[in-house]
Amino acid sequence: MKKSVTDGQFEPEKRRRAPPGLRVEGLTVHFGPKTAVAGADLVVKPGQILAMVGPSGCGKSTLLASINGITDLVPGVSIRGQRMLGDQSVDTIVPGLLRRRVGMLFQKPNPFPMSIIENLEFPLREHGVKGRGQRREQAREALEQVGLWGEVKDRLKDPALNLSGGQQQRLCLARALVLKPDVLLLDEPCSALDPIASARVEACIESLRGRYTIVIVTHNLAQARRISDEMVVFWVENDIGRIIEAGPTERLFTDPEHPTTRAYCEGLAG
Repeated sequence: MKKSVTDGQFEPEKRRRAPPGLRVEGLTVHFGPKTAVAGADLVVKPGQILAMVGPSGCGKSTLLASINGITDLVPGVSIRGQRMLGDQSVDTIVPGLLRRRVGMLFQKPNPFPMSIIENLEFPLREHGVKGRGQRREQAREALEQVGLWGEVKDRLKDPALNLSGGQQQRLCLARALVLKPDVLLLDEPCSALDPIASARVEACIESLRGRYTIVIVTHNLAQARRISDEMVVFWVENDIGRIIEAGPTERLFTDPEHPTTRAYCEGLAG
């Protein structure tokens, strides 16, 4: 059972509908003449955490950003293949709604240069939540989900940039959660943090299991093993990023089919 957020743990969010799953089929991404990712297939079941691992430059972040359409905005990009959110193609969802349904957290904390509470109320206003009381309630709920409410409730009007790095990253996660998304995309969310702050963010991510469908890019294999249900391993073949193996996380560590997966998980490659 989760403990109260006031002692640094997390308590369940109010009941919400089950999140949709994700499916990517034959995804190929070109940046001009360069192929970054080719033929990628992956499935994330509703409410599960999937980890994407592999060496730098193998297309993990490119695929992640393509799920909520960020990659589509890059000049010269060409994308082929299917990206499905539940039974709906990402290509049929208007960008504003897609960003709301698919939240994203980046490697480096990027709070807005405004107060703590404004970091949460601003996106709500932008997405049409007009009532101040409703905005405050959703902001509090999001801060509770990431274990920040007890730490900041008496200084909500302080600049967000005054928070520690770990607190800033949890605030950015709360900023994604405040819009009540279906999916969370996390691009190395702990790599810029110290071990204590990283552990708090990781615990927060684990607390969200089942309520959101989550995809996390990480270079920390121990972290991937701790928190993910499924894992995909990326590699570079002929200067193109590809998925070489996918499956339940524990199986990929203990009984992988691909020799490169075995070598990578044992620290002998990559």
